[in-house]
Amino acid sequence: LDQEGVWRCHLVQRASDGTQQPEGRAYSSSRRREAPLQSSQQDHNAIFDRMVLAAREAGAFVSQKLERGTAPPLNAMGMIAKMPISEGEELLRIPAALHLSVDTCKVHMPKLCDAVLGLAEQLKGR
Repeated sequence: LDQEGVWRCHLVQRASDGTQQPEGRAYSSSRRREAPLQSSQQDHNAIFDRMVLAAREAGAFVSQKLERGTAPPLNAMGMIAKMPISEGEELLRIPAALHLSVDTCKVHMPKLCDAVLGLAEQLKGR
């Protein structure tokens, strides 16, 4: 996000060893190339199943009655019930260590947390 509030994308060519090319050898806009942004063809249900398995292995409880899906009226992707649910039935329990919060981000992903907090500081007042 630049000073005018416009998102800009810069492509930087990297050497085969992962290092950035020396100044002046970066991607040149005079040699325009198309770089289409596409989502990869992945099995999102399999990804959801792996996420549920990882959560359970880390101590979470995820009811067998839940699955990935959509429901009217919004049809937004999320978790839906695939079987009837009894009143008071537990569907999901996530241990505090797995909660997505600033505190857990600071502990488990400090670089990411610093970057996000720094961005938030830069965007204040916009």
